Amino acid sequence: AHSNMIQDMFGRAVEEEISWCHETYGDNILGISKRSSADFVMDLANDRLARIGVEPLYPDVVNPYKHLYESAKEGSTRENFFETTTTAYNQAGALPGWGDL
Repeated sequence: AHSNMIQDMFGRAVEEEISWCHETYGDNILGISKRSSADFVMDLANDRLARIGVEPLYPDVVNPYKHLYESAKEGSTRENFFETTTTAYNQAGALPGWGDL
């Protein structure tokens, strides 16, 4: 009974979030579409439901931005260039392939 109530709440939240995404930026950002935004929100809901032991609402949805999560995990040194101070510097000569340029 609680699972159904939780799924209903998540379903309403997903509808509201998708509506907000479509109204706010829709298809106006390069690389982000209404469809990919909806899929991302549904996948996020599935993930959160799984974390609390509730069956997913959208079992066939795949995260369209999974590559962004994977690239963020690799090495964990990527930062927003404009918001951080770089602390990991390499000399050009220490980088493989530099001499091939």
